[in-house]
Amino acid sequence: MKKTLCILLSIIIAVGISVPSLAQTGLSQGVTEEMCNADYWKSHTVTDADEVLMTADNIREFNKNAFEGSGTYVVGIENIKPTYSANYQRQIMQFDVPARALYIDGQKINNAEYYKKINDAILNTGYTDEVRDTEYAVVVRQTDMKYIPTLDVIGYSATDCDDEMEYENLLVNEPFAVRQMCIIDGVKFFYGWTTDCVGWVPADDLAICADREEWLDAWYNEVDGKDFLVVTQDKLTLEPSLRDEELSELKLTLGTSLKLVEEENLPETIDGRNTWNNHVVYIPTRDSDGNYVRRMALIPQHYSVSIGYLPFTQSNVLDVAFTCLGNRYGWGGMLDSYDCSLYTRTIYRCFGLTYPRNGGWQQNVPTTFIDMSQMTDDEKQHLVETMPSGTALFFSGHTMLYLGTVSNVSYVISALGTAVEPTGSDSVKTVYNIAVTPLTTRRGASYGYTTWLHNLNGAVMVMPKYDISKLQISSKVSCESDEIKVEVKSNDKELYENVNYTVAKDGDNVVITGINNYSGTVSSAPTKHTDEDGNGFCDICGENISGKKLIKLINFFKKIIAWIVNIF
Repeated sequence: MKKTLCILLSIIIAVGISVPSLAQTGLSQGVTEEMCNADYWKSHTVTDADEVLMTADNIREFNKNAFEGSGTYVVGIENIKPTYSANYQRQIMQFDVPARALYIDGQKINNAEYYKKINDAILNTGYTDEVRDTEYAVVVRQTDMKYIPTLDVIGYSATDCDDEMEYENLLVNEPFAVRQMCIIDGVKFFYGWTTDCVGWVPADDLAICADREEWLDAWYNEVDGKDFLVVTQDKLTLEPSLRDEELSELKLTLGTSLKLVEEENLPETIDGRNTWNNHVVYIPTRDSDGNYVRRMALIPQHYSVSIGYLPFTQSNVLDVAFTCLGNRYGWGGMLDSYDCSLYTRTIYRCFGLTYPRNGGWQQNVPTTFIDMSQMTDDEKQHLVETMPSGTALFFSGHTMLYLGTVSNVSYVISALGTAVEPTGSDSVKTVYNIAVTPLTTRRGASYGYTTWLHNLNGAVMVMPKYDISKLQISSKVSCESDEIKVEVKSNDKELYENVNYTVAKDGDNVVITGINNYSGTVSSAPTKHTDEDGNGFCDICGENISGKKLIKLINFFKKIIAWIVNIF
Protein backbone atom coordinates (compact mmCIF):
# COMPACT_ATOMS: atom_id res chain seq x y z
CA MET A 1 0.00 0.00 0.00
CA LYS A 2 2.78 2.42 0.94
CA LYS A 3 4.60 1.54 -2.29
CA THR A 4 1.47 2.30 -4.32
CA LEU A 5 1.02 5.70 -2.64
CA CYS A 6 4.65 6.60 -3.27
CA ILE A 7 4.31 5.67 -6.96
CA LEU A 8 1.14 7.81 -7.31
CA LEU A 9 2.80 10.77 -5.60
CA SER A 10 5.82 10.43 -7.90
CA ILE A 11 3.54 10.46 -10.95
CA ILE A 12 1.73 13.60 -9.73
CA ILE A 13 5.04 15.40 -9.22
CA ALA A 14 6.47 14.15 -12.51
CA VAL A 15 3.57 15.21 -14.74
CA GLY A 16 2.94 18.45 -12.85
CA ILE A 17 -0.65 17.76 -11.90
CA SER A 18 -1.82 20.63 -9.74
CA VAL A 19 -3.15 19.83 -6.28
CA PRO A 20 -5.89 22.20 -5.07
CA SER A 21 -4.58 24.53 -2.36
CA LEU A 22 -6.35 25.00 0.93
CA ALA A 23 -8.96 27.76 1.03
CA GLN A 24 -7.52 31.09 2.14
CA THR A 25 -9.08 33.68 4.43
CA GLY A 26 -10.87 36.39 2.49
CA LEU A 27 -9.32 39.80 3.17
CA SER A 28 -9.88 43.34 2.00
CA GLN A 29 -7.20 44.85 -0.26
CA GLY A 30 -4.23 46.03 1.78
CA VAL A 31 -5.08 43.85 4.79
CA THR A 32 -2.65 41.09 5.77
CA GLU A 33 -3.25 38.03 7.93
CA GLU A 34 -1.16 39.49 10.74
CA MET A 35 -3.39 42.59 10.77
CA CYS A 36 -6.32 40.36 11.71
CA ASN A 37 -5.03 40.00 15.24
CA ALA A 38 -5.36 42.38 18.19
CA ASP A 39 -1.72 41.91 19.22
CA TYR A 40 -0.51 43.31 15.90
CA TRP A 41 -2.24 46.63 16.52
CA LYS A 42 -1.08 46.82 20.14
CA SER A 43 2.43 47.34 18.76
CA HIS A 44 1.23 50.27 16.60
CA THR A 45 -0.42 52.46 19.23
CA VAL A 46 0.72 56.06 19.62
CA THR A 47 0.71 55.76 23.42
CA ASP A 48 1.30 52.78 25.71
CA ALA A 49 -1.34 50.20 24.79
CA ASP A 50 -1.67 49.02 28.39
CA GLU A 51 -2.04 52.47 29.95
CA VAL A 52 -5.43 52.96 31.63
CA LEU A 53 -7.04 55.81 29.68
CA MET A 54 -10.26 56.10 31.72
CA THR A 55 -10.63 55.85 35.48
CA ALA A 56 -13.94 55.00 37.12
CA ASP A 57 -14.49 58.73 37.67
CA ASN A 58 -13.78 59.42 33.97
CA ILE A 59 -16.36 56.81 32.99
CA ARG A 60 -18.94 58.20 35.41
CA GLU A 61 -18.35 61.67 33.96
CA PHE A 62 -18.77 60.35 30.41
CA ASN A 63 -22.01 58.59 31.36
CA LYS A 64 -23.30 61.77 32.99
CA ASN A 65 -22.51 63.75 29.82
CA ALA A 66 -24.20 61.11 27.68
CA PHE A 67 -27.33 61.32 29.82
CA GLU A 68 -27.43 65.12 29.92
CA GLY A 69 -26.35 65.72 26.32
CA SER A 70 -28.96 66.92 23.83
CA GLY A 71 -29.69 64.40 21.10
CA THR A 72 -27.96 61.41 22.73
CA TYR A 73 -31.23 59.70 23.73
CA VAL A 74 -29.51 58.05 26.68
CA VAL A 75 -32.07 57.39 29.39
CA GLY A 76 -31.36 57.32 33.10
CA ILE A 77 -33.69 54.35 33.26
CA GLU A 78 -32.99 53.70 36.94
CA ASN A 79 -34.68 57.05 37.66
CA ILE A 80 -37.71 56.59 35.41
CA LYS A 81 -40.93 57.96 36.89
CA PRO A 82 -42.89 55.37 38.89
CA THR A 83 -46.29 56.30 37.36
CA TYR A 84 -47.57 57.48 33.97
CA SER A 85 -50.78 57.89 31.97
CA ALA A 86 -51.18 54.64 30.05
CA ASN A 87 -54.25 55.97 28.25
CA TYR A 88 -52.33 58.98 26.94
CA GLN A 89 -49.48 56.72 25.87
CA ARG A 90 -51.92 54.47 24.04
CA GLN A 91 -53.60 57.35 22.22
CA ILE A 92 -50.36 58.87 20.90
CA MET A 93 -49.04 55.53 19.60
CA GLN A 94 -51.09 55.43 16.41
CA PHE A 95 -48.65 54.81 13.56
CA ASP A 96 -48.87 56.62 10.24
CA VAL A 97 -49.05 54.33 7.21
CA PRO A 98 -45.66 54.34 5.42
CA ALA A 99 -45.74 55.61 1.84
CA ARG A 100 -42.96 53.36 0.61
CA ALA A 101 -43.54 49.73 -0.30
CA LEU A 102 -42.99 47.09 2.39
CA TYR A 103 -42.24 43.41 1.92
CA ILE A 104 -42.55 40.35 4.14
CA ASP A 105 -40.89 37.12 2.98
CA GLY A 106 -40.33 38.72 -0.41
CA GLN A 107 -44.02 39.56 -0.87
CA LYS A 108 -45.33 43.11 -1.06
CA ILE A 109 -47.90 43.83 1.64
CA ASN A 110 -50.89 46.14 1.87
CA ASN A 111 -49.46 48.85 4.12
CA ALA A 112 -52.84 50.31 5.08
CA GLU A 113 -54.26 46.96 6.20
CA TYR A 114 -51.09 45.96 8.02
CA TYR A 115 -50.81 49.19 10.01
CA LYS A 116 -54.55 49.33 10.73
CA LYS A 117 -54.23 45.94 12.39
CA ILE A 118 -51.40 47.25 14.57
CA ASN A 119 -53.18 50.50 15.47
CA ASP A 120 -56.40 48.67 16.30
CA ALA A 121 -54.52 46.22 18.51
CA ILE A 122 -52.93 49.03 20.49
CA LEU A 123 -56.27 50.80 20.93
CA ASN A 124 -58.26 47.67 21.76
CA THR A 125 -55.82 45.66 23.86
CA GLY A 126 -53.48 48.30 25.34
CA TYR A 127 -53.43 49.57 28.91
CA THR A 128 -56.09 52.25 29.54
CA ASP A 129 -55.31 53.47 33.07
CA GLU A 130 -55.09 57.22 33.61
CA VAL A 131 -52.52 56.59 36.33
CA ARG A 132 -50.58 53.36 36.01
CA ASP A 133 -47.51 52.06 37.81
CA THR A 134 -44.41 51.53 35.72
CA GLU A 135 -43.63 47.83 35.39
CA TYR A 136 -39.96 46.95 35.84
CA ALA A 137 -38.66 44.09 33.71
CA VAL A 138 -35.45 42.38 32.63
CA VAL A 139 -34.68 40.43 29.46
CA VAL A 140 -34.58 36.64 29.95
CA ARG A 141 -33.36 35.69 26.47
CA GLN A 142 -31.74 37.75 23.74
CA THR A 143 -34.48 39.52 21.82
CA ASP A 144 -35.27 42.18 19.23
CA MET A 145 -36.68 45.59 20.04
CA LYS A 146 -38.67 46.92 17.08
CA TYR A 147 -40.32 50.11 15.96
CA ILE A 148 -43.71 48.36 15.74
CA PRO A 149 -45.11 45.32 17.61
CA THR A 150 -44.44 42.48 15.17
CA LEU A 151 -42.49 39.28 14.71
CA ASP A 152 -42.37 39.79 10.94
CA VAL A 153 -39.12 40.66 9.17
CA ILE A 154 -40.04 43.68 7.04
CA GLY A 155 -37.91 44.87 4.13
CA TYR A 156 -38.05 47.73 1.63
CA SER A 157 -37.77 45.39 -1.36
CA ALA A 158 -38.40 41.74 -2.21
CA THR A 159 -34.68 41.03 -1.80
CA ASP A 160 -34.00 43.26 1.21
CA CYS A 161 -32.23 41.10 3.80
CA ASP A 162 -32.47 43.76 6.55
CA ASP A 163 -35.31 43.93 9.06
CA GLU A 164 -36.10 47.60 8.60
CA MET A 165 -38.26 47.69 11.74
CA GLU A 166 -35.38 46.58 13.97
CA TYR A 167 -34.18 49.09 16.57
CA GLU A 168 -31.82 47.14 18.77
CA ASN A 169 -30.94 43.67 19.98
CA LEU A 170 -31.39 43.38 23.76
CA LEU A 171 -29.10 41.22 25.90
CA VAL A 172 -29.96 38.81 28.69
CA ASN A 173 -30.48 40.70 31.97
CA GLU A 174 -30.85 44.07 30.22
CA PRO A 175 -33.37 46.36 31.99
CA PHE A 176 -36.70 47.34 30.43
CA ALA A 177 -39.34 49.73 31.78
CA VAL A 178 -42.80 48.78 30.51
CA ARG A 179 -45.08 51.63 29.44
CA GLN A 180 -47.70 49.97 27.19
CA MET A 181 -48.94 46.61 25.89
CA CYS A 182 -50.80 45.14 22.96
CA ILE A 183 -51.81 41.68 21.67
CA ILE A 184 -51.68 40.83 17.95
CA ASP A 185 -52.56 37.39 16.57
CA GLY A 186 -52.32 36.00 20.09
CA VAL A 187 -48.80 37.36 20.65
CA LYS A 188 -48.32 39.80 23.54
CA PHE A 189 -45.90 42.71 23.17
CA PHE A 190 -44.61 45.25 25.68
CA TYR A 191 -43.63 48.79 24.76
CA GLY A 192 -41.06 50.62 26.83
CA TRP A 193 -37.58 51.92 27.49
CA THR A 194 -34.10 50.50 27.72
CA THR A 195 -31.08 52.62 28.65
CA ASP A 196 -30.79 54.05 25.14
CA CYS A 197 -33.80 53.15 23.02
CA VAL A 198 -37.56 52.77 23.03
CA GLY A 199 -39.70 50.21 21.21
CA TRP A 200 -41.69 46.96 21.26
CA VAL A 201 -40.48 43.60 22.62
CA PRO A 202 -42.24 40.21 22.78
CA ALA A 203 -43.58 39.87 26.32
CA ASP A 204 -42.36 36.28 26.62
CA ASP A 205 -38.77 37.55 26.45
CA LEU A 206 -39.21 39.72 29.56
CA ALA A 207 -39.69 38.95 33.25
CA ILE A 208 -41.61 41.43 35.41
CA CYS A 209 -39.95 42.24 38.74
CA ALA A 210 -41.92 42.58 41.97
CA ASP A 211 -40.74 46.14 42.51
CA ARG A 212 -38.07 48.69 41.63
CA GLU A 213 -35.67 47.37 44.30
CA GLU A 214 -35.74 43.82 42.95
CA TRP A 215 -35.29 45.20 39.43
CA LEU A 216 -32.24 47.30 40.32
CA ASP A 217 -30.70 44.42 42.23
CA ALA A 218 -30.97 42.26 39.11
CA TRP A 219 -28.99 44.46 36.71
CA TYR A 220 -27.65 47.74 38.12
CA ASN A 221 -23.84 47.85 38.42
CA GLU A 222 -21.50 50.44 39.85
CA VAL A 223 -18.73 51.40 37.41
CA ASP A 224 -16.04 50.17 39.82
CA GLY A 225 -18.10 47.32 41.29
CA LYS A 226 -16.85 43.73 41.47
CA ASP A 227 -20.09 41.91 42.28
CA PHE A 228 -20.91 41.10 38.67
CA LEU A 229 -19.47 39.44 35.58
CA VAL A 230 -19.24 40.80 32.02
CA VAL A 231 -19.03 38.61 28.91
CA THR A 232 -15.99 39.83 26.93
CA GLN A 233 -16.11 37.51 23.93
CA ASP A 234 -18.54 37.48 21.04
CA LYS A 235 -20.79 34.74 22.41
CA LEU A 236 -20.94 31.79 24.77
CA THR A 237 -23.58 29.25 25.74
CA LEU A 238 -24.41 27.70 29.05
CA GLU A 239 -23.83 23.96 29.25
CA PRO A 240 -26.65 21.66 28.07
CA SER A 241 -28.96 20.19 30.68
CA LEU A 242 -31.45 17.33 30.69
CA ARG A 243 -33.37 18.78 33.63
CA ASP A 244 -33.34 22.53 33.06
CA GLU A 245 -34.67 23.34 29.61
CA GLU A 246 -34.89 27.09 30.32
CA LEU A 247 -31.17 27.50 31.00
CA SER A 248 -29.87 24.66 28.82
CA GLU A 249 -27.55 26.13 26.14
CA LEU A 250 -28.79 29.67 26.84
CA LYS A 251 -26.82 32.08 24.64
CA LEU A 252 -25.00 35.03 26.21
CA THR A 253 -23.27 37.56 23.99
CA LEU A 254 -20.68 40.31 24.26
CA GLY A 255 -21.41 42.92 26.92
CA THR A 256 -23.90 40.82 28.87
CA SER A 257 -23.55 41.50 32.61
CA LEU A 258 -24.75 39.11 35.32
CA LYS A 259 -24.61 39.38 39.09
CA LEU A 260 -22.26 36.94 40.82
CA VAL A 261 -23.67 34.69 43.51
CA GLU A 262 -22.45 35.84 46.93
CA GLU A 263 -19.83 33.61 48.53
CA GLU A 264 -22.06 32.81 51.50
CA ASN A 265 -24.82 31.64 49.11
CA LEU A 266 -22.67 29.39 46.91
CA PRO A 267 -24.18 25.90 46.68
CA GLU A 268 -22.04 22.78 46.40
CA THR A 269 -23.78 21.72 43.20
CA ILE A 270 -26.00 23.27 40.51
CA ASP A 271 -27.96 21.03 38.16
CA GLY A 272 -25.99 18.07 39.49
CA ARG A 273 -22.61 19.70 38.83
CA ASN A 274 -20.01 20.90 41.30
CA THR A 275 -19.02 24.56 41.00
CA TRP A 276 -15.29 23.87 40.50
CA ASN A 277 -13.73 25.87 37.65
CA ASN A 278 -16.95 27.76 37.00
CA HIS A 279 -18.22 31.26 37.65
CA VAL A 280 -21.50 31.11 39.57
CA VAL A 281 -23.99 33.75 38.41
CA TYR A 282 -27.63 34.70 38.72
CA ILE A 283 -29.64 34.31 35.50
CA PRO A 284 -33.08 35.98 35.12
CA THR A 285 -35.94 33.62 34.32
CA ARG A 286 -39.75 33.91 34.37
CA ASP A 287 -42.37 31.85 36.11
CA SER A 288 -45.64 30.72 34.52
CA ASP A 289 -47.13 34.19 35.12
CA GLY A 290 -44.19 36.03 33.57
CA ASN A 291 -42.73 37.17 36.88
CA TYR A 292 -39.00 37.47 37.56
CA VAL A 293 -37.25 34.55 39.20
CA ARG A 294 -33.48 34.56 39.49
CA ARG A 295 -31.70 31.25 39.11
CA MET A 296 -28.11 30.18 39.69
CA ALA A 297 -26.07 28.99 36.74
CA LEU A 298 -22.48 28.03 35.92
CA ILE A 299 -20.25 29.68 33.32
CA PRO A 300 -17.14 27.58 32.59
CA GLN A 301 -13.88 29.27 33.50
CA HIS A 302 -12.36 28.93 30.01
CA TYR A 303 -14.71 31.56 28.57
CA SER A 304 -13.50 35.13 28.29
CA VAL A 305 -15.26 37.13 31.01
CA SER A 306 -14.32 39.96 33.35
CA ILE A 307 -15.16 40.31 37.04
CA GLY A 308 -16.43 43.86 36.98
CA TYR A 309 -15.93 46.03 33.93
CA LEU A 310 -12.68 45.76 32.02
CA PRO A 311 -10.01 48.45 32.59
CA PHE A 312 -10.24 50.91 29.71
CA THR A 313 -6.98 50.38 27.83
CA GLN A 314 -6.26 50.25 24.13
CA SER A 315 -5.17 46.62 24.56
CA ASN A 316 -8.50 45.63 26.09
CA VAL A 317 -10.56 47.51 23.48
CA LEU A 318 -8.64 45.74 20.70
CA ASP A 319 -9.02 42.33 22.34
CA VAL A 320 -12.78 42.76 22.70
CA ALA A 321 -13.22 44.12 19.16
CA PHE A 322 -11.36 41.23 17.54
CA THR A 323 -13.44 38.56 19.30
CA CYS A 324 -16.15 39.41 16.75
CA LEU A 325 -13.96 39.49 13.62
CA GLY A 326 -15.71 37.78 10.73
CA ASN A 327 -19.11 37.57 12.45
CA ARG A 328 -22.08 38.58 10.34
CA TYR A 329 -23.49 42.09 10.06
CA GLY A 330 -27.08 42.47 11.28
CA TRP A 331 -29.11 45.62 10.67
CA GLY A 332 -30.17 47.06 14.01
CA GLY A 333 -28.89 43.92 15.74
CA MET A 334 -31.13 41.43 13.93
CA LEU A 335 -30.07 37.77 14.08
CA ASP A 336 -28.31 38.52 17.39
CA SER A 337 -25.67 40.38 15.36
CA TYR A 338 -24.46 43.98 15.07
CA ASP A 339 -24.74 46.90 12.75
CA CYS A 340 -21.87 49.40 12.81
CA SER A 341 -23.01 51.65 15.66
CA LEU A 342 -24.36 48.80 17.81
CA TYR A 343 -21.01 47.01 17.45
CA THR A 344 -19.18 50.06 18.78
CA ARG A 345 -21.71 50.57 21.57
CA THR A 346 -21.48 46.93 22.65
CA ILE A 347 -17.68 47.03 22.82
CA TYR A 348 -17.74 50.16 24.96
CA ARG A 349 -20.33 48.73 27.36
CA CYS A 350 -17.74 46.10 28.42
CA PHE A 351 -15.94 49.02 30.10
CA GLY A 352 -19.00 50.47 31.84
CA LEU A 353 -19.65 53.20 29.27
CA THR A 354 -23.26 54.17 28.61
CA TYR A 355 -22.75 54.89 24.92
CA PRO A 356 -25.64 56.05 22.71
CA ARG A 357 -27.22 53.58 20.30
CA ASN A 358 -27.02 55.25 16.84
CA GLY A 359 -24.08 56.89 15.08
CA GLY A 360 -25.66 60.34 15.00
CA TRP A 361 -26.56 60.12 18.69
CA GLN A 362 -23.05 58.97 19.57
CA GLN A 363 -21.60 62.16 18.12
CA ASN A 364 -23.77 64.28 20.42
CA VAL A 365 -22.10 63.34 23.70
CA PRO A 366 -20.70 66.66 24.99
CA THR A 367 -16.93 67.35 24.86
CA THR A 368 -16.04 64.20 22.91
CA PHE A 369 -16.75 65.00 19.26
CA ILE A 370 -13.98 66.20 16.92
CA ASP A 371 -15.33 67.81 13.75
CA MET A 372 -13.36 66.71 10.68
CA SER A 373 -15.78 67.88 8.01
CA GLN A 374 -13.70 70.90 6.94
CA MET A 375 -10.30 69.19 7.05
CA THR A 376 -8.28 68.24 3.99
CA ASP A 377 -7.51 64.58 3.38
CA ASP A 378 -3.94 65.14 4.60
CA GLU A 379 -5.17 66.77 7.80
CA LYS A 380 -7.62 63.91 8.37
CA GLN A 381 -4.85 61.39 7.89
CA HIS A 382 -2.54 63.26 10.28
CA LEU A 383 -5.30 63.44 12.89
CA VAL A 384 -6.39 59.81 12.62
CA GLU A 385 -2.91 58.34 12.87
CA THR A 386 -2.28 60.18 16.16
CA MET A 387 -5.47 58.90 17.85
CA PRO A 388 -5.68 56.07 20.37
CA SER A 389 -6.69 52.67 19.04
CA GLY A 390 -10.39 52.20 19.70
CA THR A 391 -11.39 55.76 18.82
CA ALA A 392 -14.74 55.87 17.01
CA LEU A 393 -14.60 57.36 13.50
CA PHE A 394 -17.60 58.42 11.43
CA PHE A 395 -18.79 59.30 8.00
CA SER A 396 -22.39 59.61 6.89
CA GLY A 397 -23.99 56.19 7.38
CA HIS A 398 -21.08 54.36 8.98
CA THR A 399 -19.25 54.01 12.30
CA MET A 400 -15.78 52.45 12.69
CA LEU A 401 -13.17 51.81 15.37
CA TYR A 402 -9.64 53.00 14.60
CA LEU A 403 -6.93 50.32 14.80
CA GLY A 404 -3.66 51.93 13.73
CA THR A 405 -1.58 53.18 10.82
CA VAL A 406 0.93 51.26 8.72
CA SER A 407 2.99 52.86 5.91
CA ASN A 408 0.81 56.01 6.00
CA VAL A 409 -2.40 53.99 5.58
CA SER A 410 -4.84 53.89 8.51
CA TYR A 411 -7.01 50.86 9.30
CA VAL A 412 -10.34 50.35 11.04
CA ILE A 413 -12.57 47.50 12.18
CA SER A 414 -16.34 47.75 11.75
CA ALA A 415 -19.58 45.89 11.16
CA LEU A 416 -19.74 46.49 7.45
CA GLY A 417 -22.58 46.36 4.92
CA THR A 418 -21.11 47.26 1.53
CA ALA A 419 -17.83 48.67 0.21
CA VAL A 420 -15.70 49.20 -2.89
CA GLU A 421 -12.10 47.94 -2.88
CA PRO A 422 -9.35 50.63 -2.81
CA THR A 423 -8.19 49.87 -6.37
CA GLY A 424 -9.35 47.98 -9.44
CA SER A 425 -13.01 47.31 -10.09
CA ASP A 426 -15.63 49.85 -9.02
CA SER A 427 -18.11 47.09 -8.21
CA VAL A 428 -19.80 47.37 -4.83
CA LYS A 429 -19.16 44.34 -2.63
CA THR A 430 -21.86 43.09 -0.26
CA VAL A 431 -19.66 42.31 2.74
CA TYR A 432 -22.08 41.92 5.67
CA ASN A 433 -19.28 40.96 8.08
CA ILE A 434 -17.25 42.52 10.84
CA ALA A 435 -14.06 43.21 8.93
CA VAL A 436 -10.69 44.99 9.01
CA THR A 437 -10.40 47.55 6.22
CA PRO A 438 -8.03 50.37 5.24
CA LEU A 439 -9.35 53.92 5.00
CA THR A 440 -8.38 53.74 1.32
CA THR A 441 -11.54 51.62 0.90
CA ARG A 442 -14.03 53.49 -1.28
CA ARG A 443 -17.71 54.34 -1.32
CA GLY A 444 -20.04 53.77 -4.25
CA ALA A 445 -20.96 55.75 -7.37
CA SER A 446 -23.20 58.24 -5.53
CA TYR A 447 -20.08 59.33 -3.58
CA GLY A 448 -17.87 59.41 -6.65
CA TYR A 449 -15.93 56.32 -5.49
CA THR A 450 -14.14 58.52 -2.96
CA THR A 451 -12.23 56.94 -0.08
CA TRP A 452 -13.48 56.41 3.43
CA LEU A 453 -10.73 58.77 4.58
CA HIS A 454 -12.05 61.52 2.30
CA ASN A 455 -15.58 61.00 3.66
CA LEU A 456 -14.64 61.11 7.36
CA ASN A 457 -16.58 63.87 9.08
CA GLY A 458 -15.83 63.26 12.73
CA ALA A 459 -14.39 61.25 15.58
CA VAL A 460 -15.58 60.60 19.13
CA MET A 461 -12.95 60.53 21.87
CA VAL A 462 -14.66 58.63 24.67
CA MET A 463 -11.35 58.64 26.53
CA PRO A 464 -10.01 61.95 27.89
CA LYS A 465 -7.77 63.83 25.48
CA TYR A 466 -4.11 63.16 26.13
CA ASP A 467 -2.25 65.92 27.99
CA ILE A 468 0.36 67.33 25.64
CA SER A 469 2.59 68.34 28.54
CA LYS A 470 3.31 64.62 29.12
CA LEU A 471 4.83 64.17 25.67
CA GLN A 472 8.37 64.53 24.34
CA ILE A 473 8.73 68.19 23.33
CA SER A 474 11.74 69.96 21.84
CA SER A 475 12.09 73.41 20.34
CA LYS A 476 15.01 75.33 18.89
CA VAL A 477 15.71 78.65 17.22
CA SER A 478 17.12 78.54 13.71
CA CYS A 479 20.66 79.95 13.41
CA GLU A 480 19.80 81.82 10.22
CA SER A 481 16.60 83.44 11.44
CA ASP A 482 14.37 83.88 14.45
CA GLU A 483 12.13 81.00 13.30
CA ILE A 484 11.33 78.54 16.08
CA LYS A 485 11.03 74.90 15.15
CA VAL A 486 8.96 72.73 17.49
CA GLU A 487 8.87 68.93 17.59
CA VAL A 488 6.31 67.01 19.64
CA LYS A 489 6.44 63.23 19.87
CA SER A 490 4.24 60.59 21.47
CA ASN A 491 5.78 57.14 21.77
CA ASP A 492 8.31 58.25 19.11
CA LYS A 493 5.48 59.23 16.76
CA GLU A 494 5.84 62.85 15.63
CA LEU A 495 2.65 64.88 15.99
CA TYR A 496 1.46 67.56 13.62
CA GLU A 497 1.31 71.31 14.14
CA ASN A 498 -2.18 72.79 13.61
CA VAL A 499 -3.65 69.27 13.73
CA ASN A 500 -2.58 68.09 17.19
CA TYR A 501 -1.21 71.34 18.62
CA THR A 502 -0.62 75.03 17.97
CA VAL A 503 2.50 77.10 18.66
CA ALA A 504 2.61 80.72 19.87
CA LYS A 505 5.51 82.93 21.00
CA ASP A 506 5.61 84.29 24.53
CA GLY A 507 8.66 86.49 24.83
CA ASP A 508 11.69 84.23 24.52
CA ASN A 509 9.55 81.11 25.04
CA VAL A 510 7.03 79.20 22.94
CA VAL A 511 3.62 78.05 24.18
CA ILE A 512 2.42 74.72 22.79
CA THR A 513 -1.33 74.08 23.13
CA GLY A 514 -3.03 70.76 22.40
CA ILE A 515 -6.00 70.76 20.00
CA ASN A 516 -8.44 68.15 18.63
CA ASN A 517 -7.29 64.90 20.26
CA TYR A 518 -4.77 66.56 22.59
CA SER A 519 -5.28 68.99 25.44
CA GLY A 520 -3.23 71.07 27.84
CA THR A 521 -0.59 73.76 27.45
CA VAL A 522 3.15 73.72 27.98
CA SER A 523 5.76 76.47 27.75
CA SER A 524 9.15 75.69 26.26
CA ALA A 525 12.39 77.68 26.13
CA PRO A 526 13.83 77.11 22.64
CA THR A 527 17.38 75.83 22.40
CA LYS A 528 19.78 78.18 20.60
CA HIS A 529 23.03 77.30 18.86
CA THR A 530 26.09 78.31 20.91
CA ASP A 531 29.80 78.30 20.11
CA GLU A 532 31.59 79.30 23.28
CA ASP A 533 34.81 77.60 22.17
CA GLY A 534 34.88 79.65 18.95
CA ASN A 535 35.62 76.60 16.77
CA GLY A 536 32.63 77.12 14.47
CA PHE A 537 30.62 74.14 15.80
CA CYS A 538 27.53 74.24 18.05
CA ASP A 539 28.34 73.12 21.59
CA ILE A 540 24.93 71.40 21.90
CA CYS A 541 24.26 69.63 18.61
CA GLY A 542 27.72 69.71 16.97
CA GLU A 543 26.41 71.35 13.80
CA ASN A 544 28.86 73.49 11.76
CA ILE A 545 27.43 76.94 12.33
CA SER A 546 30.37 79.16 11.34
CA GLY A 547 28.99 79.92 7.91
CA LYS A 548 25.52 80.42 9.31
CA LYS A 549 26.88 82.91 11.86
CA LEU A 550 28.52 84.90 9.08
CA ILE A 551 25.32 84.92 7.04
CA LYS A 552 23.36 86.03 10.08
CA LEU A 553 25.88 88.84 10.69
CA ILE A 554 25.66 89.97 7.04
CA ASN A 555 21.86 89.97 7.24
CA PHE A 556 22.08 92.06 10.41
CA PHE A 557 24.22 94.72 8.68
CA LYS A 558 21.87 94.69 5.68
CA LYS A 559 19.03 95.60 8.01
CA ILE A 560 21.10 98.43 9.54
CA ILE A 561 21.97 99.82 6.08
CA ALA A 562 18.35 99.62 4.96
CA TRP A 563 17.26 101.46 8.11
CA ILE A 564 19.82 104.25 7.45
CA VAL A 565 18.75 104.58 3.80
CA ASN A 566 15.10 104.92 4.83
CA ILE A 567 15.98 107.72 7.26
CA PHE A 568 18.03 109.76 4.78
